[in-house]
Amino acid sequence: MSSNALTRKLISNLLKEKWSGQFKIFSSIEKKSLNQMNIYLLLLDLSERFPINHTDLKNKLANVDFKVCIFYEYSLEEYINKINSNRSRAFTLYRKPVEKQDDFVKSSVAKYIEPINAPYISQMISNELNFKKSPHLIAIGASTGGPDALVKIVKNLQYDMPPILIIVHMPPNFIKGFCKRLQSLTTLEIKPFEENQVIEENQILIASGQSHMVVDAKFGQFHIKKGGAEKVNGHCPSIDVLFDSISKLNGVYVVGALLTGMGKDGAKGLLKIKNSGGLTIVQDKKSSEIFGMPKAAIDINAAQVIMNLENISQIMRDYSLQNNA
Repeated sequence: MSSNALTRKLISNLLKEKWSGQFKIFSSIEKKSLNQMNIYLLLLDLSERFPINHTDLKNKLANVDFKVCIFYEYSLEEYINKINSNRSRAFTLYRKPVEKQDDFVKSSVAKYIEPINAPYISQMISNELNFKKSPHLIAIGASTGGPDALVKIVKNLQYDMPPILIIVHMPPNFIKGFCKRLQSLTTLEIKPFEENQVIEENQILIASGQSHMVVDAKFGQFHIKKGGAEKVNGHCPSIDVLFDSISKLNGVYVVGALLTGMGKDGAKGLLKIKNSGGLTIVQDKKSSEIFGMPKAAIDINAAQVIMNLENISQIMRDYSLQNNA
């Protein structure tokens, strides 16, 4: 937050270049409900020309559980002391120099970007990955431990999402109940896959457990079709079958994610997505209930990013169609 338009533009450009997650730039926070936002770090640039009542600001920041860094001018020293007094956890304060204030703010903020990004990705195999580009389609595969993992991801998704296809190894008679469970957590439409159908934005389609699920693209739409019932890798539906069909789509940018599960289903298909230009993510060992499928993908160099479940949820949430160029 900065009342200075030049500072806002400076920081916005810095974050667009260096930060892979979401951010918001405000000219004021007086009418913002900070505790209702998912904030990791709040940067405040305070100016004597546009003062905020110190009591109002102190009250607004009284119960926040995220980091707060405040940039201020020398003339606001007493004001800052009032804001920062009697706190169990002090704010991080930066007094701006008289000259070259924008350079000082930029260099100070830049120091935070690497520490913020560090936990966001457990391991990034390539430095050339683009997390700002929203995909046209997301495909997720999971097995043992998958239902709970998918709950954690889906409940954090926002509206304006690209279509999402999910295969979770689960008895067919449990699929509809699982869809109802997910539907109670999101405004996105959750549907079990039962027959040939089109999937659209803000929809999540979950394989029924009775047939494979394959994707075709026609006239700008994704057509989801049955792909037979013969087991592949010991499973029907198979994650490999879905990922393989997605890798063959022309002109479509896809994100494939392989979560916790036993065996190796999905590993070869994920490699095909990677080789076709998509982004591939696997869940890390520590957060996986069973590390079989993610490890199988890592072993064949199919994984471009290895993340814990919380960070997979975060990056999926950031894939809003609002950011799709």
